[in-house]
Amino acid sequence: PNATEVHSRISGVLQIIYLIFNEGFHSTKEDVLIDRELCGEALRLCKHLLQTEGLRSGSVYALFALLCFHAARLESRTHQNQVINLREQDRSKWYIPLIKLGQEAYQKAHHYDDRSIYHLEAGIAREHVLAKNLETTNWSAILGLFNAMYEMMPSDTILLSKVAVYIQIDELEKAEKILQRMDAQGLDQRKYLYHACYFEIYQKHKSYLKAITEINTAIDLCPNKMEKRYLESRKEDLISTLQT
Repeated sequence: PNATEVHSRISGVLQIIYLIFNEGFHSTKEDVLIDRELCGEALRLCKHLLQTEGLRSGSVYALFALLCFHAARLESRTHQNQVINLREQDRSKWYIPLIKLGQEAYQKAHHYDDRSIYHLEAGIAREHVLAKNLETTNWSAILGLFNAMYEMMPSDTILLSKVAVYIQIDELEKAEKILQRMDAQGLDQRKYLYHACYFEIYQKHKSYLKAITEINTAIDLCPNKMEKRYLESRKEDLISTLQT
């Protein structure tokens, strides 16, 4: 396309690449959680855009950075067909060359005038990959980026991500207030995570019957078998704790 058409057309291309990667990183298929080939294809396509000078922009670099940061963690997200949550992931498995590549792209993304949702998402992913462990993660920076994302593009998915952060830092009242004003039905396939968040909150409050009710609902709604097994293991851990 000529220079005047590029801006209007490139955003759709980036969205497609973003969706391809997301399907690889968190598959909607019942039996597959991660599709590495799709993640690799999204990275290849985004890199191809960056190789064409007339197509480069802050948004393209930001999306490439985001994909690199996420792809660097792929090997640690599952083990022996089991989901590994962020707290328990072996960070030594995170692929440093991809993180460095993401860092370079993230810096270049800010050399351009345009700003996009990809800049903010890449910033969040960057905070995670730079943290030595969950406890040293800069949660206040992540919350600030989620707030900026919500201002740019309000959605219940972003609110749910904020809830997860508040749960991590034990600000449970703030997490509950957000959940109370959300409509779980609007989350589509992710509505099981709404109930999983309530499970975490009730478990921390030691309201165990409510916690079990919520995790049962999350298990019933979860579309992916691997994630369903993970939720079942969380339920079993809680029951075992109560029985001892």
